[in-house]
Amino acid sequence: MSLDGRDVPARLASNTAADLLTSLPCAHSEQGVVYGTGSLALAPGGPRACAWAIYRLSGFPDDHSFIPKALLVQHSGPAWLALCNYGRGTWRFVRLAGTQQERIELDEWATLVSPLGVFYAALIAYGQPATFATFAVEMGANTSPGAWPMFGRDPLHRSRSPYGTHSATKTLVSIGALLLRLLHQAR
Repeated sequence: MSLDGRDVPARLASNTAADLLTSLPCAHSEQGVVYGTGSLALAPGGPRACAWAIYRLSGFPDDHSFIPKALLVQHSGPAWLALCNYGRGTWRFVRLAGTQQERIELDEWATLVSPLGVFYAALIAYGQPATFATFAVEMGANTSPGAWPMFGRDPLHRSRSPYGTHSATKTLVSIGALLLRLLHQAR
């Protein structure tokens, strides 16, 4: 294994995508990996061998306001994509078949980004060579409303909100209670 890559920053001014092939992989197999700016070739040493390269994208914020949304992979030859799943402590494997451009939605993005804001993805060729012309991460604002309503409790009323209990939060709770009363009176 070789460790010679640098982080690719996820958040730059108005970034909506980052092509990981514009940087070196952060780790790769000892043999069968040839990379250049904008391309990667994986050539396993035999029918039961594999060649792989892991890429790292860093800088995702703790508050999940900016997230990875999808991966775009343009390749020729059969290959595998592996996504590090921090939530489960495993890797998720996706088979990439034939010669095409594929889009993989990252619905489980919250478990794919580490607590330090790092996203890892690997490309793997097993038994047959594969080449890659695009390996990009689409990114954007998190538009999910989250699990915390303004009234200070989660939907199951198990714990307080992350906003705390200082006077501004009490004011929001009072306004929320007033709005609820007005809604019930309007019915």
